[in-house]
Amino acid sequence: MKIDPADGLLKVFLKRTGTTSGDGGSVYDATAKTPLKINLDYQNRLLVWDYDRIRRIDLSENPPKIQTIIGGGNDSASQTYASPLNLKFTDIGSSFNFGNATFSPLPNGDFIFKSEKYPENGSNSTRLRIFHDSTNSISSVTFQGPAVPGHPEIDVKNCTLLSAAPVVDSSGTLSKYLVSFFTSPPSSDADCTYNNGWNYFQAYFDLNGDFVSNVNALGHGAIILGKDFKNYFVRREAGVVYQLDPNTNSWSAIAGKGKGICEDSLDVLNAECRLIVEDAFINANGKMYLFDNNTIRALRDDNTLLTLAGQNLSFGDNLDAINARFTNITSVDTWNDGGVLKTTALDIGAARIREFPVAGGAITTIAGNGNALQPNTGLDAHTTSMSPRSSQFILNKSNGNLYYIFNDKDIGLLNRSTNRWSRVVGGGTADYYNSDNTVGTSIEFNTTVTPLAFENNKLMLVSNWSNVAIGGTHRSMLKIYDSTDSYRQSHFMGTDSNTNPAYCATGTAVASCTFSAADSSLRTFYDSLDGFWLHARRGTKNIYQLPPGGNVASFTNVTQNMRAMTYYRRPNNSQVIFYCGSDGKLYKKELSSGVESEISLAGVPGMTCDGFGLSYVPSRDSLVFIYKKNDLSGVAEILAP
Repeated sequence: MKIDPADGLLKVFLKRTGTTSGDGGSVYDATAKTPLKINLDYQNRLLVWDYDRIRRIDLSENPPKIQTIIGGGNDSASQTYASPLNLKFTDIGSSFNFGNATFSPLPNGDFIFKSEKYPENGSNSTRLRIFHDSTNSISSVTFQGPAVPGHPEIDVKNCTLLSAAPVVDSSGTLSKYLVSFFTSPPSSDADCTYNNGWNYFQAYFDLNGDFVSNVNALGHGAIILGKDFKNYFVRREAGVVYQLDPNTNSWSAIAGKGKGICEDSLDVLNAECRLIVEDAFINANGKMYLFDNNTIRALRDDNTLLTLAGQNLSFGDNLDAINARFTNITSVDTWNDGGVLKTTALDIGAARIREFPVAGGAITTIAGNGNALQPNTGLDAHTTSMSPRSSQFILNKSNGNLYYIFNDKDIGLLNRSTNRWSRVVGGGTADYYNSDNTVGTSIEFNTTVTPLAFENNKLMLVSNWSNVAIGGTHRSMLKIYDSTDSYRQSHFMGTDSNTNPAYCATGTAVASCTFSAADSSLRTFYDSLDGFWLHARRGTKNIYQLPPGGNVASFTNVTQNMRAMTYYRRPNNSQVIFYCGSDGKLYKKELSSGVESEISLAGVPGMTCDGFGLSYVPSRDSLVFIYKKNDLSGVAEILAP
């Protein structure tokens, strides 16, 4: 898209159609497969990373001409390329965070990029490519040496490159590289492990890729070279932008302090507000432009922001919910609040939980201020941060109390009568896999734990245990926590296994059934009439029946891999499964007949179901679900599904 300076209107510049076409002609007649990242070089040419190739658009021509200059070939192994079109990008479509990926022009027309899967450890994980404009060729640099602080025995080439940028001198000549790395358990970075936790470090490397010295690391984010020849760091999870002081090798915040929304009128250097920056561009005069929460904004000289285009994806509080916007909803459920049916939605991308009446009305934020950190238990939940580390929440439908991740590894309760968070499970020292009959706050988890259900005052959680020594996770278990007895833990399912096993065979005792928590368990449902739980895993077709103290049985199979599912037993005792398939369609399966049918979404062209949550509302005979349309996220209701 482009903003036309002649009339200020947002217009299509290069169409994304899923195919690449139009090289050598006008950009307005061309199409792109999947644009991943753009940048402007010093010669006023727009660089477009289009899935498996890099294309260049000459903005000085009228109309602008587009041409592929790198990629589309079959060679991913070579260090040099006389023809850049022979280069093959490796698994680039599997990458998950292109905001951090290296894509940096240099003043002489060269630019630096990464052609391997990003971010990825292992062979060539620390290799960058350099495109040479004057010779139309590619060379490579691989970073190596003792760059891990305090651990000279580790060669950084075995670590995972997070982000990198060129460093230039006052004349704009490339002088060295500034690179950020990370490791995490369970360690696929086995040759780069030095702590049982997340580790970030940054370092300078010379033009040959050899380690020079370390820089104070900031965490997860992207290093950027501005057109003013200075280096910047966009720290997404903290909502802060920094500038590097090359004399002290330290970073100084220049925008954002990690809490609340950065309104245009706020001094973003000194005010408490959080930016949700996906990318930044700094011109030759040091003027910064940000892509912040779906808006394009300029940082003014008085440290305030000016929104140039777009509307932030947390918009809409206290307005009609139909006019609201969301960043990325992953979980949704409904409950009856004193006769008013309400929808509760987790917007994990905005670090917020929002709520609105099912029948329509004003939307409000009930938890989260946009800051992705552990909440302050002494503050109203909507004024403090929250930790969006899990894709699912669970409701106590009798009162709206909500269970969700409290920090990286514990479970919190959002009490709706006080609207305050408290930690109810986790934070202790007793390993969860062998500490049954222990109160909740004495339990310890070492990886993310996910709530699956709340029934009869019992909370069900799923987790596993990370073990760097064996290079993976194990001890996948379902545990029950009694809310009437300090959330005391009892065992339900899983074993103390040192593997990540497949789901156990039917007929196996539930208590000793093995499964992998990495399979992303969907919400579980309790059938009080027959006394069993229903358990399913995302990306599978099987729904299992788990009677407490009994044996695992197959409840039913569906035709599509499931993204989300819900279960309902009607007053006449007929049973039905609703689910969202991996194809983005809704389905219903009647258990009595075994008939499965698609629930048509044809009334809204382009709508697909998404996320982990579905909620059937008996009083309205409706299904509330998460949808995607045009890459935007929302909540929809379909009547008489």
